[in-house]
Amino acid sequence: MRVVLSCVAVSDPLSAAPVAQDPSLGPIQLAQSTDFQKLLATAAAASDPRPALVAASANFIASPKFIASTSATPFQKQVNTLGSIFDTLEDAGIFDLKAVASAVKQVFDHVPSDVAKSADFIALVEALKDSITAIKFVQVLPCPLSIP
Repeated sequence: MRVVLSCVAVSDPLSAAPVAQDPSLGPIQLAQSTDFQKLLATAAAASDPRPALVAASANFIASPKFIASTSATPFQKQVNTLGSIFDTLEDAGIFDLKAVASAVKQVFDHVPSDVAKSADFIALVEALKDSITAIKFVQVLPCPLSIP
């Protein structure tokens, strides 16, 4: 299934009920030492930080580093394939560590620890964290934002 989200400007981001966080899980850490987040830190120190934060975020969203599609690169396509395999394994009731490791090896031709250390994986996680952060500051979904 492919979902395409249209442009949405959110005037009141708190009007929708938040999803409850599982108390046994910690928050997702988005802070990192990227050029974008360094710009945000500088913008936050401005006398009127909000416009500077929004401008830095909008510039990031317009850049090639922003993740506007989950299948823009071969690595992202492999991640999508892995997700489909995980869904199949879970539906079959065999979603255990051995099955997960085997699926990762099948898709990436490497063991999970090597995939997690790869430059592609690290760059994708970095870009995803910055993309989520930018969207939160701007509160606008770019067009088109597609999810296969």
